[in-house]
Amino acid sequence: MYKVTKLEQTSKLLAERFDAVMAERKKKPVLDDTYRRLFEIAAASSEKQKEGWPYCFNTGEIALLAEYIFEKPDRSKEEVDALLEPVKNFGADELAVVLYRAWQDNYDNSNYARVFNFMRQNKELEAHFIHDYTLQPSILMEDAIEGNVVIYICKTAAYEGDGSYESFVKLLKDFGIDPASRLYDACEQRYALVCNGRNYMKMGVEVVGGYLDELQGQDKRIFMRNMLRSMDSFQLKTFVSLVPKFNMYLGNSEGETYRKVMGKLSTEVKSKYNLWQNQFFIYDVLGKGDRSDFWLAYADAGMMTKHEHADILFITFKTFTAIEFANSEAAYFFANDYMSDVIYPMINTLQTEEEVEKWIYDNAEWGSDNSHKDHWRKAHMGNWQLDMKSYISSIIRKAQTKRDED
Repeated sequence: MYKVTKLEQTSKLLAERFDAVMAERKKKPVLDDTYRRLFEIAAASSEKQKEGWPYCFNTGEIALLAEYIFEKPDRSKEEVDALLEPVKNFGADELAVVLYRAWQDNYDNSNYARVFNFMRQNKELEAHFIHDYTLQPSILMEDAIEGNVVIYICKTAAYEGDGSYESFVKLLKDFGIDPASRLYDACEQRYALVCNGRNYMKMGVEVVGGYLDELQGQDKRIFMRNMLRSMDSFQLKTFVSLVPKFNMYLGNSEGETYRKVMGKLSTEVKSKYNLWQNQFFIYDVLGKGDRSDFWLAYADAGMMTKHEHADILFITFKTFTAIEFANSEAAYFFANDYMSDVIYPMINTLQTEEEVEKWIYDNAEWGSDNSHKDHWRKAHMGNWQLDMKSYISSIIRKAQTKRDED
């Protein structure tokens, strides 16, 4: 069969030239002053002019434009929208990656969060992004505008991982966050907000306490909640010296800050926090020794509070209160109604242990009639632990029997 040799050669040559031209068009040019002037003209375009820019650039120039959007740190929202218009019309996955990577060095500029709007408007592109990086473009955009994007990424890494540092940094990379970017550094610095109890233990009290001092606002609240959630009671006990930092920030249970931090925690976690506070007050007043060891066994059964001025510990159970002094030889026990009506109002304003104990010793009623027969003073001598344990058990049994009868 006769072959049109010249025609075949010409066709092959044209195909090669076409491929070369297309490859050249896809090649990203060097950013020079000419391109800068052209892109700035595009950035200042009116709504009508923006429609024509997609036809003025080839694929390589669009890739260059995608990077150029971030060159100016103070670019307005209108400029960002104008420069995104040509990019949006191409809609290629590669351009989304370029925008995402460049944004990571500008994550704290809310105007640049609009790059995710480009992805949200293209559902196929959005689906690819979520598949590749897990993170949601819509949430990235909203949180970047509100200044919460680092928290979103860290919380997602904590949820997806096991709380270890190795898992955390692996997930940052899986999220497509470049280790050389500012965003990666910001997330890594906030690892302590989402780590597990084991890693808090590795950091130690001094380091964790330093974080508590440095963090502010939402970061501090997330840090506190994560500590309470991720650390068990044994681990928290090791960090009991940090309770005053929590108390100073949280205030009382009626305050707004307390509600912001504790309101989102489960009943189980709140109980763990109360136990932790009780442990602190025991150590703070009694130090380490036999008495603190004894009362630690009741740290989850009563509520420990401290006298406003003196080193005096109040251990409040459902029906009675025990009073321990830092330096006294004895502990005192009173029914709760008597404690609140008679004892506490009088000793609340006294300044020292000596003044408080003297008032109690001189003025409290000790069972001269049946109404106060359960009031008791017990010195820390002999088998005082066994005696106190028996006394506490008997009072609790009596209260339970009375409730059953009622």
